[in-house]
Amino acid sequence: MTLKNSQDQPVKGQFTIAAVNEAVLQLTKYRLPDLVKTVYAEQPISTRLSDNRPNVVLQPQASPLEKGWGYGGGLSPGAGDTRIRTNFKALAYYNGSVLTDNNGRATVTFKLPDDLTTWRVMAVATDGNLHFGNGDVTFVTTQPLIASPLLPQFARPGDRLDLGVSVTNNTGQGGNVLVNGSVTGPLKLDNSSGSSQAQIGNSGTSAYRFPVAVQGTGDAKVQFKVQLDQATDEFEMPLEVRSQDILEQVVKTGTTPNEAKIPIKVDKNVEPDVGGLNVSLASSLMPTLIAPAKQVFDETSLPFLEPAASQLAIAADLQRLSKTYGQSFANFNPAQQANQALDRLQKLRKPDGGFAAYPGAEKSDPFVTSYAAQSLARAGGREQGLGVRGQDQFKTPLSSLIPHPHPFSYRVSQKTFSGSRAI
Repeated sequence: MTLKNSQDQPVKGQFTIAAVNEAVLQLTKYRLPDLVKTVYAEQPISTRLSDNRPNVVLQPQASPLEKGWGYGGGLSPGAGDTRIRTNFKALAYYNGSVLTDNNGRATVTFKLPDDLTTWRVMAVATDGNLHFGNGDVTFVTTQPLIASPLLPQFARPGDRLDLGVSVTNNTGQGGNVLVNGSVTGPLKLDNSSGSSQAQIGNSGTSAYRFPVAVQGTGDAKVQFKVQLDQATDEFEMPLEVRSQDILEQVVKTGTTPNEAKIPIKVDKNVEPDVGGLNVSLASSLMPTLIAPAKQVFDETSLPFLEPAASQLAIAADLQRLSKTYGQSFANFNPAQQANQALDRLQKLRKPDGGFAAYPGAEKSDPFVTSYAAQSLARAGGREQGLGVRGQDQFKTPLSSLIPHPHPFSYRVSQKTFSGSRAI
């Protein structure tokens, strides 16, 4: 790469480089932004409120695609060295700061994923003096024989579908193409060996499909290998098999001296062999509380203090209602939910006795610590039976923060904890 100014003279600066699958970019017609317009854009006076906590990445996520090498068989000597293509990442390379030399030159090297496609290399550059530029270029990775997957994004238990492969012949010679497919996990070939032979022309693309039955949930793998004389290609891709989600919940309440009828209308387009209907009866209004409570407890993707403290408070209130009215909860254990919330709270505990608002925070937060202490107090009463104790330990850190709120730029209101009540 070479960085030049408007007079076509080399200048020293830095690049931001990205190499991306062009097919993914075409989904949104993405192109590099004009940094001149971005930096010098008019900035109106405004206020924006947003929550970016769902975007927090606490640790690198493991790739769902296993990387490795595989070897095929067959009569052809060249087929024995066929590498199984398994790495299909859309982002081939990214570097946010590539420094040039004094002549404006810089070089980067990277290994491409296994996609046989068009790649777009995009670069944004600056010389450090508020001068900006950008550019992009495309190139194609290909081979004489290409096998491309014909797979859905996911499957569900009980599905019967056709999985396949499209074969593109770039060799310029036709012949007998061999297709071998296999599946693992909850997938099973349905009355098929997974093998096929057919004549293919000198060029063009042909599709080959095989019936598959889904017998359970979990992660499955689909592998296809194609061979045309000496030319071969092989890939392996994961296929997620999702469980049946609850699409709708309805709580109906009322009184009746003997019986009640609740009409249910099932759309004619609903598949009768998939899914089902679960009906729960209760003699109280408890189900009206359990349904939304379960939705709160299912939200465990955000490991922050505030939702954990809220879950603990809800579990404590449900336990109080259960003991007061002698009601039990089917398939729901408030004490278990409280213990899970306590485990999440403990991971955010800081040496000063308070709690951090999020994992990795160096100091405890007085606001959310007060809220967590309230939740612990509600769960710590004898009538709760949750076995939560020790809420008095928060008096010290909170009392020390009240007269000395620095480095916080806000004032903390004092709260006194007595027994199971927060006053």
